[in-house]
Formats: sequence, C-alpha cells, structure tokens
Amino acid sequence: MTDADSANIRDQMDPFRLFKQECKNILTGAYSGLQAGQTALPKIDIASTLDDPPNEEFGHLASSISFELARVRRTKPMMVALELVNEARKTRKFELVESVSAAEPGYVNFKANIPALTRLTLEAVFREGGRYGLLETDQPQRVIVEHTSANPARPIHIGTSKNAIFGDALARILSARRHNVQTRFYIDDTGRQVAQMAYGFKLDKVAGRMGRCCGRASEQIPRRIQPHQRPHLERPGSATIRS
Repeated sequence: MTDADSANIRDQMDPFRLFKQECKNILTGAYSGLQAGQTALPKIDIASTLDDPPNEEFGHLASSISFELARVRRTKPMMVALELVNEARKTRKFELVESVSAAEPGYVNFKANIPALTRLTLEAVFREGGRYGLLETDQPQRVIVEHTSANPARPIHIGTSKNAIFGDALARILSARRHNVQTRFYIDDTGRQVAQMAYGFKLDKVAGRMGRCCGRASEQIPRRIQPHQRPHLERPGSATIRS
C-alpha cells in the first residue's frame, strides 16, 4: 500500500479531515491572491494556523493567519482577515465549507456544511462497521506498556485497579492500531520495604487475609525498630532526632 493509498483511506474514515483540508486549500488560494501585485509575503504553514474556535458560534475551524501577516504588512489583523475573506469568496463553489467570515480581532472563521459532512460520516460508519474511527498505522512500532505493578508489600486498593484498567485499555488500543505491543508487570520484591515486611511477619507470625496481614506487619516495624537500634540504616554523618 502506497502513502497515497493510506492517506485516501484515512480521509474516507475521517470526513472532518476533508473539511479541514478544504479550509486549508481555500486559505492557500486567498493567500496567493494577496501576494499578487505585492511584495513577497513570508511562507506560512497554513495548516498550523487552523484550530478549534473558542465558541462554535464563530464556526467549526478558525485561522490565525491574519495575525502573522499583520506584523509583516504593519496593519491591523482584522484588515488582513477581511482581505483574505474577500479573496476566499472568489474560490469555486465550496463542498464541505458552508461559509467563510472574518471576526474580531482578526480571525478567519469557517463553518462546515453540516448536511454534506453528516452524509460522508454516515457513509464511513456503514462502510467501516465496527472499525470506524480506528486508524491503523502504516509505521508499526515495538511498544512496551508497563502497568499495574502493584506494591507487593502493601494491600491492593482501588488505585491499583485503576492502573490495571488504564494500562490494559492503552495496550489494546495500540494493538488495534497494528503496533507490536507487549505488557509488563514489574514486581518490586526487593529493597527496604520488603525487608521490613518480612521482618514484621517474623515478629508477630501473623496469619489471615493478605491485606490484613500486610497492614499489621507494616504497623509493627516503627514500633519495634527505633532509630538508635538500626545504625546500619542511618546515613553517614546524619543526626537522629528523638522526641
């Protein structure tokens, strides 16, 4: 499959992407119209100027290109926006864009042709079925998702469950996009916390449910081991504060 084929498939599954592309093309044509008969204007990445407006009343996409041009032309952004809109309206009949307008302090706003966009969206849903909205990557990567990794020296709690759900969902999404995914659960069964847990079990020989045992064993350590009784755990030159 070529890059062009992959791009065509993505466009068919994402009608809003087509709408954004049409907005970009309209702006590109309007920008070229402004350049005619004038000193050369700077090269601008027009796609990067398109973003969601703060309020849907302004449209479905808005461009801030006027602000960049206003600095070069030493004029108000609103004046540039009005010029761009006038040039844009000379474009051939729009397909997915219903209207183009200028708004203070200098944005170029685009409203989508909702019936046309809805038709393309429904066609994509019926065509793709359960895979609608899932864009498979054409550059699969090797990915390791490490999640859950519950603390073996503490009871399992609701936060542990949340991490398991989030991690598993992320791994499934990446796999569905055709990435090579492996999951990891790292068991932190070394270090001071585990040594204290083992010592707590040894001190009281606790028995019962694991969660209750961990809690009881953890409580015993501060009581049984005082700072002055464990000099090997103190840092060289550190002071011990006793109440």
